[in-house]
Amino acid sequence: MMDVPRNGDYILPHWTLYYKEVSNNVYHVDLIDSFGREASTTDYDFERAIRTCEEYAFDIEKQISKSWGHFLYEYALIKFSDISVTEHKYHYEAFGSWYIVYNDKRLIYDGKDFLLITQGFKKENWIENKSMPIKEVTYSNFIEFIKYLKSEN
Repeated sequence: MMDVPRNGDYILPHWTLYYKEVSNNVYHVDLIDSFGREASTTDYDFERAIRTCEEYAFDIEKQISKSWGHFLYEYALIKFSDISVTEHKYHYEAFGSWYIVYNDKRLIYDGKDFLLITQGFKKENWIENKSMPIKEVTYSNFIEFIKYLKSEN
């Protein structure tokens, strides 16, 4: 079960969450960005409604973002707001590359080669777990990258 966000929370960078119960256990959920673009749905499953809007907003950002890599960095930090990451850094001067480390795993965006990479630390070396061209990143597989970092094994 997810932590219930509040009205006015940012659950994606620059996207504000608004919701209301429009009928008994039926929720209308809106995500609205700073330019007024909307991702919305109505559902009896509140958590699914939020995830659906989050996915819609993610897809909109992927289509229009001038800095897709930076958006993913900010979004990953939001997804890690419930825990303390070990280290994170965004490198403007290195093609917008960045990394986030949590315990013995890290998520890397290689801005030169446009790759999103997960790695685990084993025997004093970082070993690649998975990599994906940034243009192929979807909401679902980005969430899988985040889950990998948060996983215990």
